Order: sequence, then C-alpha cells, then structure tokens
Amino acid sequence: MKNITVAVSDQAHRGIRIWAAEHSTSVSAILQALIEIVITQESEKNEIIDRVRAMNLIRARLQAKDRELAAAVKAQKSAALAPLESPFRPNHSAADFFSSPTKTVQS
Repeated sequence: MKNITVAVSDQAHRGIRIWAAEHSTSVSAILQALIEIVITQESEKNEIIDRVRAMNLIRARLQAKDRELAAAVKAQKSAALAPLESPFRPNHSAADFFSSPTKTVQS
C-alpha cells in the first residue's frame, strides 16, 4: 500500500477527523474509500459509454438496412404497377394498340 500526502484547510482537517471519530473510522479509510469510488465510477462510466457507442452503431446499421429494404419495396411496387406491354406491338401499351387506326385491306 502506498502513502499519499494531501493538503487541506485546517477547517477541513478538523471536520473530517471529527466525522471519522463519530463513525469509528480513520481519515485514511475515508479517503481510500472515496478514491475507490471515484475509480469504480470512472470505470463504470467508460463501460456505459462503450455500450452506448455499440448501441448507436447497431442502430445506424439497422436504419441503413431499413432504408435499403424500403427502397427495394418501393422498386417492387413500382414494377408491379407499371403498365403492361402489349404483346402485339413492342413498347406500346394495350391502350395504344386499341386506339390506333386500323388499316383496311382493299380487294
């Protein structure tokens, strides 16, 4: 175990010694517990930050996949709703076929 020297005001020194005596502990034990709490909280904070970053990455990937699927569905709907081509005249619709003038054959 290592020793640490800490400079505090006279008022803080007196107050922490009184508090330690009232709680049957020492100033060293109090400071050691506080340091461990700070270190633990920092470690937990870093773990939380890492988890949030991972969740954000997953969310971004899911959103990209959702956009990709929405575009595919839109393309499929567009293809399904496209006018049917006439089998009689390539690149013309059935309406074009029926509305065009017919030629009569003269004998």
